[in-house]
Amino acid sequence: MRKALPQMLDLSRLLIAYEAGATQSADPDKAAADVCDRLRPKLSALMGVTGFRALLSRALAIAASETPSISHLEIDTRGALVYRAALSGTSSENGVEGGVAIVAHLLSLLVAFIGEQLTRQIVFEIWPQSLARDSNFRTGDSA
Repeated sequence: MRKALPQMLDLSRLLIAYEAGATQSADPDKAAADVCDRLRPKLSALMGVTGFRALLSRALAIAASETPSISHLEIDTRGALVYRAALSGTSSENGVEGGVAIVAHLLSLLVAFIGEQLTRQIVFEIWPQSLARDSNFRTGDSA
């Protein structure tokens, strides 16, 4: 499986940090779930709930193969990340990296399926442009 691209990891860290600060959450899984929840309405309108759920499921599967510490997360019928079981024995650093990996793969899949411009537009509609202004969405597949 392909590792998440560095630019997607960087953007994911920014979005997760922003959400953690906005909700004052110290839980990295919650902050990653908040990022996905903020994306869900826009993407569900674009591709339907089932399409969004499939995209997030794929991102979670890829991320879980890289970071087994997120195996306690699953996706409900609405397309939201939820806890399957209590997190045990995982450091918060692993939790942060797992959440970052989920969001990074979700964004990478979006770029692959709908393109850089539309992905950028969706992110800018949800989060302040100043937060992601310098983010590079390119997958390396295009010039």
